[in-house]
Amino acid sequence: MSAKDERTFTVQLHLWDYFRAHCSIQLRSSRLKAAFVFLLALVLLGLGMGLYAGDDASPLFHPWLWLGLLVFFVIVVPLIWMVIVHAMLKANPPAHAPQTYTFGTEGIGVAADANQVELPWSRVLRIVETRKDFLFFVSKNAALFLPKRVLSRADELEELRQILRKGFAKSGPNSLAREEADVSGRKP
Repeated sequence: MSAKDERTFTVQLHLWDYFRAHCSIQLRSSRLKAAFVFLLALVLLGLGMGLYAGDDASPLFHPWLWLGLLVFFVIVVPLIWMVIVHAMLKANPPAHAPQTYTFGTEGIGVAADANQVELPWSRVLRIVETRKDFLFFVSKNAALFLPKRVLSRADELEELRQILRKGFAKSGPNSLAREEADVSGRKP
């Protein structure tokens, strides 16, 4: 394999990287998105109705109740996710070590401490590029991720995209998607 067909990156992942990736992965679920939008709309509707009804409103339409629910969805739910991510990291010491990602025509390699995982492209269901990360889905709700901050130059970013397209194209009917930016490739 030539150097052009393989690229290696080493990164020290932080709690915030894991949290951001966790949120990105969880919010890819259409059911969770729909539930979150529905509940947020319900809270805003209740808040509006409570403000419109004024003092004559029943306790169900009291603005403070709905404002409390809004705070719960916007602040408490992400804090719960942060606690979940922190607990997962605490139970997984190798996650604190520097991670070495290798991308080639055969697949993705991830190494940390004495642990090493080789993931062939055929096992990657889809790749999503966000503003901050690359997500490599291995199931509907699980993904490896690479923060873009490890790519120090624009040409490194484009080189990685080419390796991903080339390797992923060999693997069959999977999808290559890029969200929050544009990319040429197969869309899901």
